[in-house]
Amino acid sequence: MTATSSTFDIVEYYTGLINDDPSISPPVAAVGSLVRLIELQHATTMLEFMMITRSACDKLKSATHQSISLSAGCDVFLKQMSRLSHTQSVEECRAALIRAGTEFVQNAGR
Repeated sequence: MTATSSTFDIVEYYTGLINDDPSISPPVAAVGSLVRLIELQHATTMLEFMMITRSACDKLKSATHQSISLSAGCDVFLKQMSRLSHTQSVEECRAALIRAGTEFVQNAGR
């Protein structure tokens, strides 16, 4: 994990999203938090990229009380990551996940 991403606290970021916008659902806040994580981390291999993201999902799931709905957001994100990882480089996968996750979060509020 890079110095930038090692200082990123995904639980704190997730909690901030929920507190700043009470209408945001836990799955949407989870996806938004994971997008921010991958914007900050710069893994060089797909395995490292996936391990960092899975570890963040596990941290979110264990630190919150909304585990079912939050897990759904994490699981959707991880499934998309897994699908993309088979056909793209780390950088292409990162960019595609940021695009899709950002779009998901923006469209969820409509």
